[in-house]
Amino acid sequence: MNQLCLQAFIVERDTLRYTPSGLPALNFKLMYEGEVLEVGLKRKLMFEMVTVALGDVAMSLDRVPLNTRLICEGFLAKKTRLSKMLEFHVTAFSEQKN
Repeated sequence: MNQLCLQAFIVERDTLRYTPSGLPALNFKLMYEGEVLEVGLKRKLMFEMVTVALGDVAMSLDRVPLNTRLICEGFLAKKTRLSKMLEFHVTAFSEQKN
């Protein structure tokens, strides 16, 4: 199963573009900062993740102000067919109120 749910801030966003087939596409960056438990110990994490959204999700995310906390759901896939790098494909999101 390839499912990811991440609570993070949207910190960077490219201009909304369209794929050759006409789908809206948005590349953006999420930043996570928090703690997780690993083998019973707290581990502090801070990282940025390359992300992409397509269709209506891309159009909605294009209107979200930077530094907004989001809960993003989606999956991981290779950035391109020949790449070994992964990116997070966001298929749904909601704004997280403080």
